[in-house]
Amino acid sequence: MSALRASVALVLATSLTAGCTERQLIDDGGVSTPTTPAGTTRLERTVQRSGDPEAGWDYLRYGDYIGSGVPADIFTALIGGEPPNRLGREGDSASIPYVFNRFETPTGVDVVGGLNCFGCHSSYLNGEFIVGLGDAFSDFTSNQTGQFEQARELVEFRYGEDSAEAEAYAIFLRGASAAATRTTTPFRGVNSAFLLEEAVARQRNADLSWSDEPVFDLAPRLVASDVPAWWNVKKKAALYYSGIGRGDFARLLQQISVVGVYHAEQADGFDANFPDVLAWIETLEPPVFPDVDTLDPEVVERGHQIFEATCSGCHGTYNEVHEYPNLLVDADVVGTDPVYAEAIAASGLSDWYNTSWFGDYGAAAGDSSYVQPAVAYVAPPLDGVWATAPYLHNGSVPNLMTLLDSSRRPTFWRRDFQDSTYDTNSVGWPHQVVEAGLDVDTYDTTIPGYGNQGHTFGDHLDDDERRALVDYLKTL
Repeated sequence: MSALRASVALVLATSLTAGCTERQLIDDGGVSTPTTPAGTTRLERTVQRSGDPEAGWDYLRYGDYIGSGVPADIFTALIGGEPPNRLGREGDSASIPYVFNRFETPTGVDVVGGLNCFGCHSSYLNGEFIVGLGDAFSDFTSNQTGQFEQARELVEFRYGEDSAEAEAYAIFLRGASAAATRTTTPFRGVNSAFLLEEAVARQRNADLSWSDEPVFDLAPRLVASDVPAWWNVKKKAALYYSGIGRGDFARLLQQISVVGVYHAEQADGFDANFPDVLAWIETLEPPVFPDVDTLDPEVVERGHQIFEATCSGCHGTYNEVHEYPNLLVDADVVGTDPVYAEAIAASGLSDWYNTSWFGDYGAAAGDSSYVQPAVAYVAPPLDGVWATAPYLHNGSVPNLMTLLDSSRRPTFWRRDFQDSTYDTNSVGWPHQVVEAGLDVDTYDTTIPGYGNQGHTFGDHLDDDERRALVDYLKTL
């Protein structure tokens, strides 16, 4: 199972988006608008397409949005056994690992395609499987191209080179192979979504047809990132860490299909279902901190006051009425590693998206989704922040205590990726500070794009104030 899963796992997707015109803005009902802090831009929310949450849940678990994949009989024979049914699926899908979907291609082939949305947006915490939590256990440290080819030989031997099954796998293979050239990371725990998107999109024309020649230039350096929690999508005016995803969120979420989609007509079918997916995502709520009732109310209230004075201007308030300002903060203001945002802004991917099926080219969406790059980062909502380690956009900080004291952030730190036990004291992943980048389990903050600098807004606090603030954050 491990070899095939690692291979197919590169069929992961990402998120970006397209063009810029007048759009219908959400009226927030007269909620007061505070002064925008210097070095920030207030993002305006737009009206999203409505959908059916239950239908969205089903489409995420059973849908064909991966586009193509491995013939199902070959896949099931290779993995062997029956993994836990984490998503409560029925029928043939019940025996498929939760990170894959089983579906029928446009040519009627029963396939298993990977990686589905849960491959990035679900994870384990203290042994509990949590849908909507960003996966902090990702492993993109090896190139699986050789295993892709071995699977191709198996499919062609079983069905013949000219079969519909061979075609279904070939469509999957060309995208996965293109991605494999760009998605390898220096260590575990970071996600290659944008690297994959860029590598595969540059081999697709505006109508999503395949191009043997690249259609745009790659960025000089594109780096992996952490995965944000899904339950905060409902508060956001823009998607992704640098706030590039604007307009129609349902269309933005569909970029997972760029690797294996057959053609634009198939993508139109995905588009009919993704408003339902977005509606389901917007029902998600964060997990509750373990033993939250045992926290000292006086300490929590002190932390609340510190939060209001130090953090709320960018991250919003969490009283009876939540007010989230949706601020895009210039990279030189927040001070965090700018390479991620710089690289996306420099890539030809943004222009491709804005003129592709996802943007202006797509008749179904018109110009309703678009990408607007900026060398800046969104100050995110903090609902459930306690559960979302590691911190910063690149996952370079292991826990909340070191996030709030930059002098204590380790340069090199190692995790046990076989253990989901969480440190509820420092609030983050148990880790070992080491002297160098020892192996793929060691986060190396000296690599460009993976630095742990910036966000020093808690440095002025003393240890008691910092502890009180962390206890308050546990309640969000």
